[in-house]
Amino acid sequence: PCALVEWFIQVQNHRDTNTGLWMVKPDLRGAHKRPFMSVIHLDCLLRAAHLMPIFGTRLMPHEFRYEWSLDAFEAFYVNQYIDHHAHELLS
Repeated sequence: PCALVEWFIQVQNHRDTNTGLWMVKPDLRGAHKRPFMSVIHLDCLLRAAHLMPIFGTRLMPHEFRYEWSLDAFEAFYVNQYIDHHAHELLS
C-alpha cells in the first residue's frame, strides 16, 4: 500500500514567536512552481500532519470550501496541539 505525499518546507528555522508553532509552506519546484509530490510506501510514514492556514488580513469569501485550502494559502501552522503524540513529536 502506498500514499501520495505533498511535501512542505519550513518557513523559518525556528517556531513562530507569536504562536510557538512551526510554519511550513508547499515545496514548489520547477519553472511553473508546481507542488513537489512523491508516492511512498505506508511503512515510511510516521503520521499525518494537521495544518492550519495562516490567514492574511483579507476576509474569506462566503463560498470558500475547506478542500481548497492547500491551494488557496501560501503557508500553514503545524498544529502540535491536535493530540498528545503530535505534541511529543513536535516539542
